[in-house]
Amino acid sequence: MTFERRLHTATVLRSGKVLVTGGDAELSGFVYGRFDGSELYDPLTDSWATVPVAMAVTRQEHTATLLDDSLGTVVIVGGTAVGGPATTSIYTPDAAWGTMASAPAIGTPRSQHVAVLLPKTFPWSPSVVLIAGGKDNLQNPLASAERFTSSPQGWSSGGTMPAALRWTTATWMGSVDKVLVFGGTSFADNGSPDRTAAYGTYLYTRSTNSWSLGTAAPPAQARHSHTATDLLLGSVQKVVIVGGNDSYLYQSSLLLFNPSGNRALLTYVWGKMTTEAGSVKGVLMAVGVAKLEEETHG
Repeated sequence: MTFERRLHTATVLRSGKVLVTGGDAELSGFVYGRFDGSELYDPLTDSWATVPVAMAVTRQEHTATLLDDSLGTVVIVGGTAVGGPATTSIYTPDAAWGTMASAPAIGTPRSQHVAVLLPKTFPWSPSVVLIAGGKDNLQNPLASAERFTSSPQGWSSGGTMPAALRWTTATWMGSVDKVLVFGGTSFADNGSPDRTAAYGTYLYTRSTNSWSLGTAAPPAQARHSHTATDLLLGSVQKVVIVGGNDSYLYQSSLLLFNPSGNRALLTYVWGKMTTEAGSVKGVLMAVGVAKLEEETHG
């Protein structure tokens, strides 16, 4: 890349190129500066190019979601900067570097949130992205959710989660038409050493634009800063929760969520990872070949 950076986003475009946006880097002596610029990686030429037009604001800890529209647009939301931006940016790819433009601002400024595309109900439907949780400008966790609609561009309420969460995950489960939110932390990001993790499961139902409680994991499986990956095992959709932090220690276990029929509740098994905590590829391979020490929970 042209600039070293962290706390950025990386989104694979339909062309196979990768869009990297925002983030920050150390300028000198623990002084960090945030970026408003974006770069494109082309795997065919193994090269980087700078997107000529910058985002409206600098940002880090934001989200960038690829839409299912005809253009392959990316919607970039939130993040932190001086004052905490509420802005939304839209990246539209083209034959060269693509263009960046501003869009209506989200209602509540936030960072450390989650974003998930809600697939179209019909081919002519607009693209919709659900934004949930995160923290506000005062570093307090949020329970609110909002929905971005691509045409016409705008925001509407996405309901309220049963708990205020940041550092959580959100995964679309098409088999039950719901979004699974798991784990995270409800403590403020105000320098407190308390990072107590959550073990709750929360479900967003698109058809009713509402939230409900799912089956909670055992307290010992609480975690934040983990990953959640949607995959098919045979013909059955699963969501694999990997790694993370259980308040003070790193998690070496995983959770396997299995949507059951059309019910809101979930069942799960959990097992010990057979590879190091940082190797998501190894974990998913282990799941695929059933190399888990599994224990079924009622």
